[in-house]
Amino acid sequence: MPVGTPIREPKQVDLETAEFKFGGSPIDHDRALHTVVTTFNVWSQSRKAAHDERWAANDRMYLGLAPKKYWLDGKTQRSSLGIPISFDQVESVYPIITRSLFGQNDWIGVESTAFSTPQAASALSGALAYQLNVPQDKSGTTALQQIKIAVKDVLIHGHGVIEVGYRPETGNAFVDWIPIKDFYFDPNMGKPVIDAATAVIVRKRMTVEQLENLRGQLGFHLGLQVEPFIARALALVGQQLAM
Repeated sequence: MPVGTPIREPKQVDLETAEFKFGGSPIDHDRALHTVVTTFNVWSQSRKAAHDERWAANDRMYLGLAPKKYWLDGKTQRSSLGIPISFDQVESVYPIITRSLFGQNDWIGVESTAFSTPQAASALSGALAYQLNVPQDKSGTTALQQIKIAVKDVLIHGHGVIEVGYRPETGNAFVDWIPIKDFYFDPNMGKPVIDAATAVIVRKRMTVEQLENLRGQLGFHLGLQVEPFIARALALVGQQLAM
């Protein structure tokens, strides 16, 4: 049988009295972990109060879900027929939008500058088009499919998130869809635009093996073994230190 172990909480650090660290100054591990965990808790509560219920309501309208209701005895559940209010609208406009955006082969635009040539720009455009349309991993999904999922999120929730990066081990760029419920943004940004946030946090569920593969990479610190509280917060530490 699996053996449960209590989660060891990270060491508490008083950021009000701690020495201020300027850009480029090294940050000790306890301070980094405390900063990320504290930031995540504050941002999570802020998002819960301002957005989570609205997003849940959007899901219910799209899927046709409704809260259970009972007769006067409080035990007998009333029959109900769910009506997906927004499903037809989303599924009708979704193919029109994706076809308009990605229906042509030249939807990727790369322009040459004073430091490059038109031939180089054309070659880069072709390379990007190829990488966006070939499977990124063993699941067989392509970058274009990831972008299309984000487009549907925009139609359902008003926001869609993708992560764009580069994998040195494969030498390829990647595009990953980020579920909106795993995305946390600065609640103090001055306008309702994600680009205005000073930083974002992406919550990722990772196996111990995936965490071990991060050992030695910039922005990550693992002890002799991956401990439960590190497994919970390590991905957040990497995201925060990268900002």
